[in-house]
Amino acid sequence: MRTELSSHWPVRPVRLSLESRAANKLRLASRFWCQARTQQDQYTSGMLECYSMSVHTNQSKAYGYCRLRERIKGNAMIESEISDLIETYRLAWNARDFGKMASLFSVPATYIVPDGNLHIPDRTALIAKLQKQFSDMESEDFDHTKIGEVIVTPCNEYAAMAELKYLRRLRADGSEIVAMDALYICVLQEGTWRLSVAIAGPCGWNDKDGNP
Repeated sequence: MRTELSSHWPVRPVRLSLESRAANKLRLASRFWCQARTQQDQYTSGMLECYSMSVHTNQSKAYGYCRLRERIKGNAMIESEISDLIETYRLAWNARDFGKMASLFSVPATYIVPDGNLHIPDRTALIAKLQKQFSDMESEDFDHTKIGEVIVTPCNEYAAMAELKYLRRLRADGSEIVAMDALYICVLQEGTWRLSVAIAGPCGWNDKDGNP
């Protein structure tokens, strides 16, 4: 038999209402705490991610800076070594040291001249070529060569260009026989920089603006 609650009992419904409100407040508080904790975790996670990205970015920048510094240092070393190579060749040239000059070239070597490309298969052939060239120059009283400027441009770790600006062949009294610009392509062969391809032309032929 079902017993109907009387509407004259106000205490029990009020007690249930208070308990319900307390439970609701507890649930809301719990939910708010969970949401706050989740938001805090998300914030912390975001901060860690940002920090990680910042560290990674800084590491990437540092790595890039180190690579750039190494490249600049490497280029400076190449420029110094190629400049020394050209000066060594000039001194051997003026001393008529054909064996020394030939030792500074790669094997094979190439001369690009107005009559066409001249391929030198070995150092014996190069020495013979140089001896004939000096014989022809000395018929014009050639004595020595001076170079106005040497510009070295590294291409990579194994190749570079050396531009010889205002190269002059002179007589003993300093009078000029001819002036020209020359370009040497240099290669790293067996750990040593060597001249590989030689090109010469009138002064200004290799200027970047194309105007002699």
